[in-house]
This record gives sequence, C-alpha cells and structure tokens, in this order.
Amino acid sequence: MKKIIFATVFSLFASGVFAQHTRHEFSVVAGGGLSALNYELPEGNRTLGLGGRAGVGYGYFWSPAWGLRSGLELGLFNSRADMSGFHDRFPAVDMDGTTFEFRTTLSNHRECQRAMMLQIPLMLQFQTRGQNQFYAAAGGRVGFPLRACYRTSATVVNSGYYAQEHYEYTNRPFAGFGRFENQTSEGSLNLRTAFFASAELGMKWRLNSRMSLYTGIFADYGLNNINSTSVVAQHPLIAYNAANPTAFPPNSVLNSQRNNRALTDKITPLSAGISLRLAFGRSCNRRTAEEIIAEEIMSVCAVEEQRRLVEKERNRFAEEQRRLMREQARLVAEQSRLEEEQRRLEAERVAAIETIQEPVEGFRLSQTTLTAAQKQELDKRIALLKQYPDLEVFIYGHTCNIGSRQANETVGLRRAENAKAYLISQGIDANRIIGTASKRDTEPLVPNVNETNRRENRRVEIVVR
Repeated sequence: MKKIIFATVFSLFASGVFAQHTRHEFSVVAGGGLSALNYELPEGNRTLGLGGRAGVGYGYFWSPAWGLRSGLELGLFNSRADMSGFHDRFPAVDMDGTTFEFRTTLSNHRECQRAMMLQIPLMLQFQTRGQNQFYAAAGGRVGFPLRACYRTSATVVNSGYYAQEHYEYTNRPFAGFGRFENQTSEGSLNLRTAFFASAELGMKWRLNSRMSLYTGIFADYGLNNINSTSVVAQHPLIAYNAANPTAFPPNSVLNSQRNNRALTDKITPLSAGISLRLAFGRSCNRRTAEEIIAEEIMSVCAVEEQRRLVEKERNRFAEEQRRLMREQARLVAEQSRLEEEQRRLEAERVAAIETIQEPVEGFRLSQTTLTAAQKQELDKRIALLKQYPDLEVFIYGHTCNIGSRQANETVGLRRAENAKAYLISQGIDANRIIGTASKRDTEPLVPNVNETNRRENRRVEIVVR
C-alpha cells in the first residue's frame, strides 16, 4: 500500500510540474509478449513465460521532435522451473531423535512463478515530423512488487542412511522413506524494488488533430537483483520434518538451498513484446490557420486510409497473438510428452532395482560356490546392471542358524565374494561393486524352523546403493 501511495504522489507531482506548459499528451497503453523472472539454476530447466503490461501515461513535448514520457503501469511476469532429477542429502533427526542422512530425489517437478509490479517509466522520446511519425524512446523504469507467488508440485523419492547401522532405508513410508506422489505447495516470494533499462520504437499514427495511435515494440531489462531472500533464511528444496515425516511440500527454487548454497541467488525481471498506446492531446507544432485548415482537409481525406492501416495492424497483432498461443500449446504438449516418458523410464528403473535386489536362494548347508541355477538367476541381475550402468551395489551373503558364528561369518562372506567374482566375470565393472559383507543368520527371511525355511534363508542379496 505504501508503494502504491508513493507512486500515485509521484505521478501527481510530475503532472503538476508539467501542467505549467501547454504541450501535453495523455495516453492509455497496453502491451504483451515475453515477460518473465530471469534466473539461472544449477540443474533442471527454466522457462520464460508470457505476460504483459497496461496503464496510463503522460508526455510533455518541448519541441516537435523531443519529449519526456512517464506514467503508471501494471506489469505481469511469469516463469516456470523443472527440477526433475534433482538430488539432495543433508543431516536430519528422525522421530526417535536418531541422527541420519536424509536423501531425496525429485521427479515430475513443475513450479510456476508469477509476479505483479507497479511500474513508473521515465522515457526520453524522439519523433520525426510529418503526418505519420517514426518514434524512438529510451530511459528507465522503477517496478514496485505488489504480489509475487509460486505454485509447485513434484513426486519425491526419499531414503534415510543410518551410519551407525551402515544401512539405507528406502521403504519406510511412515518414517518418510519411500515414494510420495503429488506433493504440492504454494506461497509468496520476497522481491525487491526493480530498476529497468527500457527502450521502445515504432510508428505514431495521427488519427486526427487530437488523437494518435502508437504501435511499436519494447524491451525492458532488469538492472538489479530483486531476490531479497538471504541464504541464511533459505531451506532445502525438500525438507524433512520429524513431527510430520510423511509430508514433503516442496519449497520454491527461488528461496531454496543445497549444501549451504542458494539454488539461485540472482533474479532479474525482463520483458519484450508489442506495445499499443492511444494518445490524446494537441500537436506541439505551431501552425498557421492555413496550415490547420490544410491539415484538417488532409485528415478527412486520409481517415479511411488510417482506419485501414489500423485494422491491418490490429489483424497482424491478433495473428501474432494466435501464433504465440499455438506455439505455447505445442510446447505444453511436448512438455507433457516428455514428462510421460520420464515417468515411464522412472517406473522401469524402479522395477529393475527391485528385481536386482531380489535374493538368490537355494544354497545347501556350507555351500559357497554358485550352482548353474543360481548363476542363471544372477544373469538376470547382470543384464539389468548393464542396462543401468550408473547403479552401484553392495553384496551380502546370508546363512541359516546352523553352525557357529565364526563358521556362518565365513560362509556368508564367501557366498558374497563368489557372487561378486561372477558379476565381474560377466562384464560388471569392479568399481561398481562397493563391497561385500556377511550377514550370517542375523536377517532371516523366514523363521529357521525347518529345512525348507533354512534353505530360503541361505542366500545372496545384491543391494543397490
């Protein structure tokens, strides 16, 4: 509200000063095109959106060629961000007060940002002489943020790594570990006052002695960083809350950080597009009565031509708007297709990881070498590991409860080592196998009450890290 009052007083003051002269031009203006908040992301995609501006203006001309223009305008800025594939990890404390490393990955992420600003332009304008005039204006403008907000949605895949257990939990939904679909949030953005360098050029069409139509193109470039959120006040893009561990409303990319560094610390608004201005006022040319009469006669003869030109310009502008809308619809459809493809690939990857982690069972008591059937089972996992070369694994060997602790430790480790050797022999890079370990009989799949169960517990597991 203070910003609006200041802008209004400034405009009235400027009008009062210029009102002492006799060469005035009042106008209403509208424009549209590219209008967005520009920023850089460490990863992902940022898309500049469409917007526009509208308002009223005042111009003072001290000669037929030169004048000064100001006014009040409302500007709308739109941007979008896609951080699908974003990874983050940071220390956290769970609901039991235990410290762990929280790991999160985003997919199907989409964030829309919108800002509305009250703008005060101050432009120096040059125009040629004649019935229809070429004009060019340059200067700057101040933009006061009235409202800035964001709306975001994402699918979140979380896990928790407990160093004291040397284990990563990936499927404990009640603790916040697992896949959480359609996490949404919305909120406001804190922006500073913006300062622009502005330019505009086009044609000024004289409709009659008191009315003119400006048609042109404009460009406004933000000169300063309008992000007012410091790194200290920023949060992770996906935060962990022990009090509510199943809710993960995404923060905005504009006020989030990773590893104590802001995802984006500089925001500059920019816009460019087509401008229309309907101006009212007397010409600043000092003419004789004969010149006025001659101009009026020419105006009457040229009314139809002017109307035709205006209609042609309007049709061109409307066609351009329709073209932009078609292009935007095409981009939206392409984005939807890419998102669907990403979801399909993500589902295939999750299914592959689940298959890799299925246990290879059927070991006889004290057996450590692999049978043909067990190698055949491992071949299925090997094919998937070759399909996803970025996956790293840890191999565990398990035993039943028969035998001493030392004997079971040795048997479990040999089973894991033999499985590792087989994976390497079949083309899996040894660097992708983080390590091997024996779990002995500490993690049975079923109770060791009979030989059938014990045979199921004697197994090898490949765990994806």
